[in-house]
Amino acid sequence: MATVTLMPRLGTTVATSPSTTSPAPRAGAEDGRGATTAVTNPSPSHNVDLVLQFNLGKALPPSLGDLSLHQSQGSSRVKHLQRPSSILHQLVSDDYAPTVQLPAANEGCMPLEPTQCGPSWHKEQVGSVKYAPTVQLPAANEGCMPLEPTLHDKNTQCGSSLDPVGTVKVVFIYPSGKKTRVVKDSHDIKYLRALLRGLPAKTPAGIVYRDPKLRPLLHRQVCDKLSQDCTALCSHKKPSVLRKTDIDGLLDIDFATIIKEWKERTPLLYEVLQAVVCNTHKMRSAPDNSEERDNPCIAQAGCALLYRRCPPMSRLQMATGMVLEQGGTTDESINVLQPMGVTVAPQSLYRKRKEMLKKHQELMDRTVKDFVLQKEVKASCESALAQEVVMETSTAEVHAGAMVGHPGKGNWFPGSFGAAALTIPARLSSCYTQAEERGTRLYHIQLLKKINAKPVTPIEALGDNFDILKKPSSMTMERQRESWHWFLLLIAKQRIVNPELPNDHPKANILTMETGSWLLTQQEVQTYEANIDFHMARVLVKYLDFLKPYADSVPPHIPHDHLQESAQKSEVLNAELIDAPENSSTGIITILQRLNQLLVPHAHGEAVERVVLGGDVLTNERAFSGQAALLNADNESDACSGIIHRPEGLHRLMNFLMGMYQEFYKEPVAGDRALPYSLRNIINRRDVEGPKSVTKAYRSHQAFVDDCLDAYTLAAACHHFGLTSIEGKPATNIPRGQPTYPWLLEQVQAIRKQLLSPHEQEAMDIDNLSQQAQAMDNRQNLLDTMKQGNGKFRCAHCGKEYVREKNFTKRLQKDHNINLNTTPVNQEGRECSKKSPGSAVSVISSFCRMGFLRRDTEDSYKMCDGDRVFRNAKLEMLYAYSLRHTKYCIWLWRMLAYEMALLTPSEAFDYKWNTCVNLQGGIGKNIPNDNAVELQVGEIKKRLRAQGSNKSFQSAQTICKTNQIVKNLQQKCKGHVKSRERTVAKKEKDIQTFVEEIIESNVLDYTSVYQTFPDYTDPLARIDMGKFHVWVKEQKQIAGVRMVRNAHL
Repeated sequence: MATVTLMPRLGTTVATSPSTTSPAPRAGAEDGRGATTAVTNPSPSHNVDLVLQFNLGKALPPSLGDLSLHQSQGSSRVKHLQRPSSILHQLVSDDYAPTVQLPAANEGCMPLEPTQCGPSWHKEQVGSVKYAPTVQLPAANEGCMPLEPTLHDKNTQCGSSLDPVGTVKVVFIYPSGKKTRVVKDSHDIKYLRALLRGLPAKTPAGIVYRDPKLRPLLHRQVCDKLSQDCTALCSHKKPSVLRKTDIDGLLDIDFATIIKEWKERTPLLYEVLQAVVCNTHKMRSAPDNSEERDNPCIAQAGCALLYRRCPPMSRLQMATGMVLEQGGTTDESINVLQPMGVTVAPQSLYRKRKEMLKKHQELMDRTVKDFVLQKEVKASCESALAQEVVMETSTAEVHAGAMVGHPGKGNWFPGSFGAAALTIPARLSSCYTQAEERGTRLYHIQLLKKINAKPVTPIEALGDNFDILKKPSSMTMERQRESWHWFLLLIAKQRIVNPELPNDHPKANILTMETGSWLLTQQEVQTYEANIDFHMARVLVKYLDFLKPYADSVPPHIPHDHLQESAQKSEVLNAELIDAPENSSTGIITILQRLNQLLVPHAHGEAVERVVLGGDVLTNERAFSGQAALLNADNESDACSGIIHRPEGLHRLMNFLMGMYQEFYKEPVAGDRALPYSLRNIINRRDVEGPKSVTKAYRSHQAFVDDCLDAYTLAAACHHFGLTSIEGKPATNIPRGQPTYPWLLEQVQAIRKQLLSPHEQEAMDIDNLSQQAQAMDNRQNLLDTMKQGNGKFRCAHCGKEYVREKNFTKRLQKDHNINLNTTPVNQEGRECSKKSPGSAVSVISSFCRMGFLRRDTEDSYKMCDGDRVFRNAKLEMLYAYSLRHTKYCIWLWRMLAYEMALLTPSEAFDYKWNTCVNLQGGIGKNIPNDNAVELQVGEIKKRLRAQGSNKSFQSAQTICKTNQIVKNLQQKCKGHVKSRERTVAKKEKDIQTFVEEIIESNVLDYTSVYQTFPDYTDPLARIDMGKFHVWVKEQKQIAGVRMVRNAHL
């Protein structure tokens, strides 16, 4: 039997002998557990500590967990138990700590070897009791105890699984007496053994928890503690993050923040939820990303329980309800989910949508009104300064403090003047003194300095028509289908600006510009060819096996001067839905007037700064026609002249792709192989149907053209390297040494010449077009010298006057033998050689030239490269002119005219470099502006369709203004944001099939002829430069009247 002796710690440490510290217990009554208790009065002369005495026949191990040993009187060993002994407290009393006394020396024998122990024990409290336990062991010669063979229990490692665990006698010594108890319960004895052997805390804790009597009590203690923590979390004194249900709080919602608060304030709640989610302790304690992936599940479960306990803590429920509404969940479904704690009631969501509308108005004020107001105030100050009389500086400084005495903090708006008062220049009254006039001037100067120090970001408008059909649930004569036509307006902040450029006069006179200005210069041609080489190199290293090691040497993208600005995430705001159709005259005028009122800053009836309206060509044409109807207005404000137009990239690329299908996608004559139509049938691309389906299935038709372009490029590369397939080894032009980009670029340039310019006379080059345009310009300049002031042409030989230029030139050639031939030198006799005999390589080369132009334009929009966007527009304009796409040809010309002549240098820079928006952030993540509009149109229509026959303009307006806020909230609620990039299909097998067909058909050997394209000529070779020159001249005249500022006034 082991004896536990508990003695109070009254003073300094005194180790006592077994006979002194362990008096014989008196017989006492047994309790319900079979323990015997006895109380004696210890001698008051002893100043002892709480000790645990053992008479062991076996030395204890030198390390027993957290326990510390020290040497006391004689040869006894005293062991200090730093671990709280709550179970020992419960065995005897709640106010004292236990000691354990083992049998006397004569009850058994086993030699006990003396060991060196540490210094005296340190004075620490055990739990809340002011007593510390120690273990005193006998010397080696003081006693022995029998040593019996044991087999340790696998759970506690401290008992015998073969023999009974025995009993333990507990002696508790009070200041006034002693109390004893015999412990026979197996769980208590196992706990005492684990405690005395210094096992890790996990072992005695497990023994206690397995006690069937204590387990329910422990459960109750844990539940009480959890309830207390949750009560504190729901308290108003320290509000939880779950109470932030305003719009800003919803937009900042983060699962990591919720989990962090629970770890700090209710760790027990988090551990319980985590234990439910993770099935092993290893997963719960692993510091990897698995915990972040589990955060949404843990947060949703905990928030649902806390929402039931405290309904105001509904931040996550509010966000979940908004996301459910965004996905089209009905109110009936939300009412079902609300009692489950998943979401709030539909009435709460309706009130929250009203708050979102207020938030949207605040965003509009910060984005639009600040821009308009600042521009108007700046123009007013500059106008006032121009009108005021300059006074002496010393007199003006006297009243400077009175006029600028209350500058606004952090605002460009100084003083206490209202915004409305500053929009109109101050008129000096006759009663003003000269000092007041000087102070007003100084105030305007200070105001301009603050405006220039903190300018507001310029904005531009993006728009498109919004058409939707409403079908009534029950149709009658009065309730028929309704077709609604609205206009969706978006506002985008410009990312790339240059305020240092001048903004006072246009760049050039549109009427005096030459036709050659709309053609590529020699430097632009060289840059364009270098870009084509880059795109070819990327194709070769992607598909040719022996060139794949060169992939790392190829640059990731084509750089430009504003690469970092283009990688920033754009700020795009849904402004409003205008209840007016753009396909009617009154509707488009209503739209223009609303845009002019909302976005364009005015002063004295003139537009202070013009705002770009970007959209598809149809929107541009209708808005341009609407402005033409307002040309007779008295000022620019009434004429809506502050709005300029820009055709955006998505529809521009779509139209160019349609031109390629119209030109090359034709059913081949029997025997013609490797044409796009036949290649489509080989791989069974049934989603490619031809030019009429390009607008409906743009992505599939674009992908097919890219695949054909890659296949033709690889076939030319195989011919260059002597390959029979893309997996073979080169027979010629074998690479040597380490993979380098210069060597690869040299090979690509040779392949480009073979593929895009197989013959010198194959296509009309840009140099030839430029020479003809220059000859036309010289002829026009000569005719302008013969033009009189009255607009008539006067013949210098006969004196006759002609109104029409055509009649005048005929008269000169017929009567005076003056031939105004525009054919440049060394160009005669070359026109007949421009026609190719319909060779296969000619058709393929023309297809590849257009394909690489389209690819480079698409890449320029992804990179937001304004230089390439406008440079390629010159070539696309020529192709549109040749293919008779008149509408796009006109608007590409007008877009170039805006940038080259009509706008100021500052406006032209903004117009050129802000053709894209970046909705994700990152290099190469830009999309054309009209693509962003189409995405918003699709999302709003999706939410409207969920309303069925209940949709209306008011509901559509609400969805329009709240859609982006809810969309941002939806992204916030995603625990793990997936990539937004499109899934790239593996096309190696299709490309390989294409290349094998092209190589087998020998269409690149300069001898094959396509019967499908007899007497084929390149589209650029079909251009009649004489007619093109006349067309450009007409467009310049139209621009001089309808596009130049104040041209009609």
